[in-house]
Amino acid sequence: MVTGITAVVLSGGKGERLGNLEKAFLQIDGKSLLERKIIVLSSLCDELLVVTNKPQLYSCIKIRVVRDIEEGIGPLMGLYTGLLNSFSENCFITASDMPFFCVELFNFMKELLTEKNAGYDVVIPRIGENYEPLFALYSRRCIPHIQRALEKKKRRIVSFLPEVKVRYIGEEEIRNYDPRMISFSNINTYHDLEATRKLCQSLICI
Repeated sequence: MVTGITAVVLSGGKGERLGNLEKAFLQIDGKSLLERKIIVLSSLCDELLVVTNKPQLYSCIKIRVVRDIEEGIGPLMGLYTGLLNSFSENCFITASDMPFFCVELFNFMKELLTEKNAGYDVVIPRIGENYEPLFALYSRRCIPHIQRALEKKKRRIVSFLPEVKVRYIGEEEIRNYDPRMISFSNINTYHDLEATRKLCQSLICI
């Protein structure tokens, strides 16, 4: 499949509320969170890439792993690193601790990004004033704008959006494809992990 999209999985969270565990390797239904991502994204994107501060822990996986250009900055640096290392013009950015994935929503966003003459640099869900930057598509045209944001010591991953052409996906559009909006859930605590495992039992999961 040739989509012109690289899937970039950010795996830089410290997992402090989980005893500093590497969240990518938490298990759900016998598969790690990272394995679940690889299974679904490998069928949707041309390339998979993991961005982490601990590449030595990922030697067991068979996809490309790169280290954050600078540690301790946060997901904006992860996005920047992923875009710089992508072989594709466009990237889908996600995080290793997000266990659910709506293919229909992804495909809808991909069509928007690649729509002829649309010229979007970013396609990102936004619910009210809240963004979902880790289930979003970004063009490599964002690189210089992210670099300037980093030089200004900005940390928010959405800090550069005013400088680029963005297509926001509203709640009504999201619910057309992901009615429960579970694509944006993540795991920060043991409570989140147990809730995710229970939810998986009621869903068709990977």
